[in-house]
Amino acid sequence: MQKKLIAVAVAGLMSGAVFAQTSVTVGGKFDAGYQFKHTQNTDTSSVGLPYGKSDGGKTTETQADGGGATTRVTVQAREDISPSIKAGVDYDIRFGNVHEGKTGLTSNDKKAMFITVPGVTFQFGVANLVSDDYKLAEKPYMVSPKDWEGVKTGISRYREESLTNRSTSFWTAPLNAGPFGIIAKGTYAGGDNRKAGDNNDGNATTIATAEANKSKKSGDVTVLGIEWKVGDIANGGIDGTHRRNSDVGVAIAPGAIATTENGMIFTHTYISVKPIAGLKIGANWNTYKGRAAGVAFQEKNTNLVINYTIGNLGLGIGISHLNDVGGDLTKNNGRQIMTGAFYQLSKSTSVYLGYSKTDWDNNTGTLGVVGGKYQGTGAGFITNGGAKNDEKFARIGILKDF
Repeated sequence: MQKKLIAVAVAGLMSGAVFAQTSVTVGGKFDAGYQFKHTQNTDTSSVGLPYGKSDGGKTTETQADGGGATTRVTVQAREDISPSIKAGVDYDIRFGNVHEGKTGLTSNDKKAMFITVPGVTFQFGVANLVSDDYKLAEKPYMVSPKDWEGVKTGISRYREESLTNRSTSFWTAPLNAGPFGIIAKGTYAGGDNRKAGDNNDGNATTIATAEANKSKKSGDVTVLGIEWKVGDIANGGIDGTHRRNSDVGVAIAPGAIATTENGMIFTHTYISVKPIAGLKIGANWNTYKGRAAGVAFQEKNTNLVINYTIGNLGLGIGISHLNDVGGDLTKNNGRQIMTGAFYQLSKSTSVYLGYSKTDWDNNTGTLGVVGGKYQGTGAGFITNGGAKNDEKFARIGILKDF
């Protein structure tokens, strides 16, 4: 539930003066859930074991809150400047969750301002890249109309966190033709080296540092995509994210790749279909490739989610598969199955439970774990793409909107 405050225009002292109407909406979400996690060490070929077998390492069980969604407080301000021009601010204060491995206030909360003119909206600030920001289509991996994260694509996108700072985004007004609608959207985010000034010699204190920084690129990120829908029956989209190499470095041999080179290309295709009332089938296909610390990587993953809602009860199941090719051409195949249920006690309160199991075939080679995880607020390109651990999760809790 959200509380809205309306500031009504008041007549000015000067004759004929008119002020725009402004509205402020305060809301949020609180998750009082728990997560029970059982982790087995990475599958490996060490100590003579065949691929796909554990090295016998220890297992752990942990308990944490935030198993269903991200606890947050949101503030939205809107102003109608004129009949055709609108402006506003979105502020999303998040407290982290077990999926991110964070506690307390996160450093990349959404803080963005937008302005809408005829035909297009522009947004500035800290916000999701378009690959995780849906305007016309729906999130294909959600199992309910609410923002419930207990069952989602799991391992499919563990290398990308789309919330980034220093971003400028746009999306067009929907172009409608009967039941069919389509929009275009995009994002530009300034790279970490551009922010620090390391892609030039402007902040260098020595000649050696200046010469080293001249070889660096900005690490800028650009994203372009489209979304479409056909009435209430189907919707989807496709977008591509490109991060320029943040550091070219110095060639160490003819044809050699500098060890500091970082860049990636991420493509995201998705669709949601609702053939009958209460049933939603969502799928997405992702490819992710590039270099991290000079080592090439490539991933392909597919995901399928089915959700059926009966009255206040929602049931969902998801299947995720990932094919990961490391820098030494070794393969790390993984799959995850997820299932969950939620029941709405009221319009703003629901209870949930969920279970997921991740199974990796192997984790071969020293370079197999190199990934290149992009975090817009991180210092550069995070090179650990995520441990290939066999895991089981059980989640249960209460979710409250306010």
